[in-house]
Amino acid sequence: MKNPVIDSYLMIYEAVEKELYSALIIYSEIEDCSRFSNEEKVFSYAGLVPRVHQSGNTSYSAKHF
Repeated sequence: MKNPVIDSYLMIYEAVEKELYSALIIYSEIEDCSRFSNEEKVFSYAGLVPRVHQSGNTSYSAKHF
């Protein structure tokens, strides 16, 4: 018989585990945040900020992550 409480905890654990893994990968890429002048440059370096190219009325965007 399934226990809904245990199932809920397992789902939360799996979600946290994936987020922690992603955070560790990003941290390993950046290593030392002090080499960047601001947070936006850190996020861009890690590929967390989408690129937007605009020309006149045309806009293109690309995701990094």
